[in-house]
Amino acid sequence: MPAVKLEQLKLESANLAGNFSRPEHFSSVFRDLLGGYSNRTFRLQAATGRLKPTPSYHVPDQVLRQVERDVLAQVKAHSQVQVLELADALWSAPSYEEKYLAISLLGAASVEPAEPILERYLTWYASAVDHRLASFLATVGSRGLRVGARSEWQSVLEGWMRSRRTSGLAHALLAAGDDLELEGRSRLQDGFSLLTAVLSSNDLAILPEALMFFAVLVRKSEAESLFFLRQIWLQDQRSQLVERFVPRAVQLLPEGMRSTYRPDNLKM
Repeated sequence: MPAVKLEQLKLESANLAGNFSRPEHFSSVFRDLLGGYSNRTFRLQAATGRLKPTPSYHVPDQVLRQVERDVLAQVKAHSQVQVLELADALWSAPSYEEKYLAISLLGAASVEPAEPILERYLTWYASAVDHRLASFLATVGSRGLRVGARSEWQSVLEGWMRSRRTSGLAHALLAAGDDLELEGRSRLQDGFSLLTAVLSSNDLAILPEALMFFAVLVRKSEAESLFFLRQIWLQDQRSQLVERFVPRAVQLLPEGMRSTYRPDNLKM
């Protein structure tokens, strides 16, 4: 892997961003840049998750972050149509880095109108075959919709909750977790309501995402998170998912709370 020389990288990235309105040329220049920083000694390991990894150049994070920063700085100077033309070209490319940048552009694009953004979001969501990209799409790719087209985004969430599909529930939790991280306590009660609905699905496959989301809730309010655990544990009929979730969720509480409130002692 070639050493990253910051000044050279900045020049290459700026040159790439200058081709924003020329998607085909942009893609060609981007691939040359990625190839120049590619880790050619990397050997991909067998996938063990639900989704398969996308082929990657395995460039240093510094390279992709610099490109992302410079390209996103161009978004406000271009129309939604131009932004989406570039995003489409990148999403149709084979590599992780190109799809990553496409998602960043989707999340930064204007949502006026919202329909072109929503259409692509749902299409990409349905075709995402890499867990990392699916997670990035749920968090960063949905930001424009969540901020500027809240009603349309809410309809998407409701559809996922009705379907009870694991992928939809996971997407809902990831996006809501990003909301909490960005907006803080203002969405805390919405978060507890969402987690309650997800746990009622009794889908054991959603346990990892449910625990990650609960960790965000704990960071925002330890006391309310503990109260939530008590409430779901004291239900008359606990689902198998709740039975597995609560003992693990207790371990995400601060140490003082963990030692006092165990799953068999959540009544106080």
